[in-house]
Amino acid sequence: MDNIRPLLYGFLRSTAKMTILVLAWFVAVAACAGAEWKLDFTSSRPPMHWWSPAKQDNTCSLAWVTNAATGRQALEAYWDGKGTWMHVYQQPPSQPMAPFDRLLVRVKLSSDIPLSGVRGCSVRIQDADMETFYFGDSLRQKNIWKKAGARELAFMIDETSLARAHVVKHGTNVNGRIDFPLKSFGISFTFQDGAAPMRIRLDGISCTPLPNATAR
Repeated sequence: MDNIRPLLYGFLRSTAKMTILVLAWFVAVAACAGAEWKLDFTSSRPPMHWWSPAKQDNTCSLAWVTNAATGRQALEAYWDGKGTWMHVYQQPPSQPMAPFDRLLVRVKLSSDIPLSGVRGCSVRIQDADMETFYFGDSLRQKNIWKKAGARELAFMIDETSLARAHVVKHGTNVNGRIDFPLKSFGISFTFQDGAAPMRIRLDGISCTPLPNATAR
């Protein structure tokens, strides 16, 4: 028994060390990935805003509706056909968004009819100094608007996409970088000239921070 006891203690110490290392690894992975930021329009009603060139006419709208295809709630954006864009956003974001190196943004939406008048959808981020960034590629999205039904758009926000983002320069600290905390976060639709008014149902927007691809 006396001979076995040291071996047993040694085994338990080794097992405890291995357990601590495994737990530390999981914590490190979770810290790199970060926490998901989400707006779920099917189960909650967070405060949302819209803006378009015809804002003064107040003829665009956002409304909570029931999606007939799913039986669940959705946020419906109605565009009145005036101008060529419409923003749908939170200001400020209802959940603080932590600084990130890479962010995967997914937008779930649907429509009863083809949305052939839509040119594209982009992620719209307004930083702490009102510098506004638009991330999107309407050419790659072109074909997804030709059919009715549900769609999921995915956007990667990182150094590469930041370099080619469309930037509207407000404020004084215009540095081409996203400064936190964010003033607003949402999406922006662009439409073809002369397109008919349309309705787009939004099911949700989710943002998942990812580890920096260049990190070693």
